[in-house]
Amino acid sequence: MLHRDEREEQPINELERLKPHDHVCLIHESPEGQVPEVVVPFLELGVNRGEKCLFILEALRSDDVRRHLQTAGMDVSALESSGQLVFHETETYTKRPSFDHSRVLAGLIAETQKAIDDGYPALRVTDDMSWALPGRPGSEKVLAYEAKLNRDFFPRYPCLVLCQYHRGRFDAEILKGALATHPLVARQDRVYHNSYYLSPEELMGEKPTQSELEHRLKALERERQYQDRVKAMQEALEDMLRAFEARDPYSSGHQERVTRLACAIAEEMRLSEGQVDVIAQAGKVHDIGKMFVGTDVLTKPGRLTEMELGEIKAHPRAGFDLLDKMGFPYPVLQIVLQHHERLDGSGYPQGLSGDEILVEARVLAVADVVEAMCYDRSYREALGVAATLLELSWKKGVLYDAEVVEACSRLFTKKGFKFE
Repeated sequence: MLHRDEREEQPINELERLKPHDHVCLIHESPEGQVPEVVVPFLELGVNRGEKCLFILEALRSDDVRRHLQTAGMDVSALESSGQLVFHETETYTKRPSFDHSRVLAGLIAETQKAIDDGYPALRVTDDMSWALPGRPGSEKVLAYEAKLNRDFFPRYPCLVLCQYHRGRFDAEILKGALATHPLVARQDRVYHNSYYLSPEELMGEKPTQSELEHRLKALERERQYQDRVKAMQEALEDMLRAFEARDPYSSGHQERVTRLACAIAEEMRLSEGQVDVIAQAGKVHDIGKMFVGTDVLTKPGRLTEMELGEIKAHPRAGFDLLDKMGFPYPVLQIVLQHHERLDGSGYPQGLSGDEILVEARVLAVADVVEAMCYDRSYREALGVAATLLELSWKKGVLYDAEVVEACSRLFTKKGFKFE
């Protein structure tokens, strides 16, 4: 039996996160003659990025695909004339009647090299895998083909492939193999890190069961539903956030800018994509608790009284409580609650210190402070990036995580990061 990595499938925020060298499996149930939903934006992104796009056809007809893409707004004729969009019939690609994965791999390498020689930054491919249906010549080699791509092709060539498997046409054995041989899985309009992926060295050829396949697809579906719920909650907050920013002009754009910087810091620190995603969710709503603070306090130009300061310090807990009632996930709640905690225990609302503070909250804390110091506030003018970074360097390891501060500093001084 295949051993499952215990990590939950982690969603990729958008298709934009896909890049050359990625290998994606699409398991779909689209009606006959219809292009799967995710394929159109997948190709559109490739076109917008200047990549060469190749659609390999088996069950679908090229004219049907052209009409579908045109309906979605793509200028298919112009793209084909320029050579940026190419349709290949399976007979041309797989050299039927017998599928030879070595020959196909060589063809894919040649196509990628040709795209590079023609000035494209990468080749983007989507292929209908119906040639691998049981009983077709060479179909038993599909696992070896996908595994060989992972070992010999993707690490070396700037190509991104979306392999389409129609669930109604394939049995559990082949679909299990598809799940085992693709690092990423698309389901409807979402893409996920595939915790069932096995490296070519790990791949084992045991016979699967239908219930095992159902379990895996249901896990992906649960993750999709969870992401839909989070998206709906965030949309519900937008009106509240707009109303809040209208009350305090100094807060306009603050959460968006903080989120951008926090995610950039997390990526610079090489945190996992799951951590970056949860930081992004928390960043967008980290100050939602300030809705419960009086406008006169938020916009007061002078020194705050102890009572007013208490109102301000209550906002992380107020935000936590609101988001908790809305059903936000635990990591987001904790980051929101902890984003004003400090390493030495001098922060609020809990007075946490050191490793008691989540690393994601430490990242958001630095991004929050940097943005606040770089923009005008009711009680002071903006200090500027140089003064802000100097202030942080004095306090790193005391108030702020040293690794986070150093990553932030590199972004501004060496990587050209700007808020706008």
